[in-house]
Amino acid sequence: MLAAAITIIVLAPRCPYKPDLKWYNKDPGYKIYVQSFKDSDGDGVGDLNGLKSKIDYLVGLGVKSIWLNSIFKSDNVDGSNGVVDYKDIDPQLGTIEDLQSLTKAMFNKDLHLILDFIPNHTSRNHTWFQKSQRGEIGFEDYYVWADKDNGWKNDGGGSLWQLDTVRNKYYLHQTATEFPDLNLKNEAVQKEMTEILKFWVSKGVYGFHVVGTQYLTENANFSTQNGKDEYINYKDNLEVISQWRGVLDSLSNKPGREKVLMTSLPATLDKNTTMNYFGDGEQKGFHMVASRVFAELDQTCDALCLDRKIEQEGGDISQWRGWVFGDEETARPATRFPGKLGRLMRTVQMFLQGTSFIYYGDELPMEDGENSASPPIDVYRSTTGGTIRDIFRTPMQWDTTENAGFTEGTPYIPLSADYQTNNVKVTHEFVSTFSFLDLVRDLIALRTNESIQFGGLQSQVEDNVLFVYTKAEGFPAYLLVANFDSMKHSVPLYAGEGAMAPKLVSSAFSTEEKASGKIINVDGKLVTINAQTARVFKFIE
Repeated sequence: MLAAAITIIVLAPRCPYKPDLKWYNKDPGYKIYVQSFKDSDGDGVGDLNGLKSKIDYLVGLGVKSIWLNSIFKSDNVDGSNGVVDYKDIDPQLGTIEDLQSLTKAMFNKDLHLILDFIPNHTSRNHTWFQKSQRGEIGFEDYYVWADKDNGWKNDGGGSLWQLDTVRNKYYLHQTATEFPDLNLKNEAVQKEMTEILKFWVSKGVYGFHVVGTQYLTENANFSTQNGKDEYINYKDNLEVISQWRGVLDSLSNKPGREKVLMTSLPATLDKNTTMNYFGDGEQKGFHMVASRVFAELDQTCDALCLDRKIEQEGGDISQWRGWVFGDEETARPATRFPGKLGRLMRTVQMFLQGTSFIYYGDELPMEDGENSASPPIDVYRSTTGGTIRDIFRTPMQWDTTENAGFTEGTPYIPLSADYQTNNVKVTHEFVSTFSFLDLVRDLIALRTNESIQFGGLQSQVEDNVLFVYTKAEGFPAYLLVANFDSMKHSVPLYAGEGAMAPKLVSSAFSTEEKASGKIINVDGKLVTINAQTARVFKFIE
């Protein structure tokens, strides 16, 4: 009997290894510009109660986290950038009680809330700045002050310093004159920041997206020796990030209730600088660093271009990447990648290892609006120049009623012209073909497979066709084939460097139709991929 038992133990197959993925690793997230999602009180502006009323829609979509733009009380000089109170909510959006009601409802649906967190600067109207202006005891060094302008410049060549006539000193402003930079090396300021994080966690928040990471600290001696390296992506940034990471890790006491600290960085940043934000052996950095590479591309980027971008931006399990395709700062994907290309690019984004984010309405997909509000809501851009961002923030298109089901009042930003034919209700009830919404749901379901979640990734390009192969040990491999060309191609299925080509595969996903799951014999055969389409194959043998 003992021998038999030993034999059973020895011969029993070991379960394949699975890394300890957290909720923010496993499933795509949904990014919401609250003002434009759903209005509950008829004032024409979206709010937290409106968002709460649409939770079942988000559950049905399949996302597990909701990422909101800053909802802190602000002076609305540039959207919500100018915070005046980190522990209160913009009255247009609701109250702290509304937020708690939202997080409770989300908890019951296994959803997690992530908030934008703006620690680099405040509004000039914040009481901290006003006290610092006056040199009140304890607030003298809450902000970065200097006796003179040392010559630090922004990308446009303008000075980063502004003379304050109250204090008769210069304050640093890396993003705008209206937003003075906090001195995050000041222990009192850091204590304020950690208390802010704890406050919102106590209200049911599960994560924070740090805005303006590259500007957090600067050389305290105001050196100009190394140019912008003295004040952009300065080496001390990791020190303050590490403190916030420690606070959130200490509050992550149960599986499924982990807290996440993340940021997003431009794809123009060099890879070493980006990866440094994950930390080192001594200091832990972000849990996740989201890339904006998809948000910065347009249809001029072909297969080879995208392959190079992915290689530049990719991480691994210990350096978890996020993938931002659209947000309130940039043109919508459907505008940049019209028609079939939009489906193809969304498929590539959501196939990559990392956490994909979907900007509200992109699942329909909504395009940029035709008109800004009059006068523009984006007052800052209308006075300083650049594209007025109202067109990226048009109200969510829920149905065919007068205001698209967004509000019973007058929308604060004009609706897109196509809202009567492109909305959630029409897509659900009247579109019989494979809709973009169907495609997104299928991609979310596809991402539950282990090899796609945490498998090693290899890619190559042939004739403007991108192949992305991924496999986790002990689990089936998957291959994405994305044809960027304007004509169809018949191709062999790539199986990763040094691997045998597959003999049998199943059709796991297609941008053209719902995948059948049909087994296909590809032994020594070519597979046809239509123009500007993508398919995903699961390897069987």
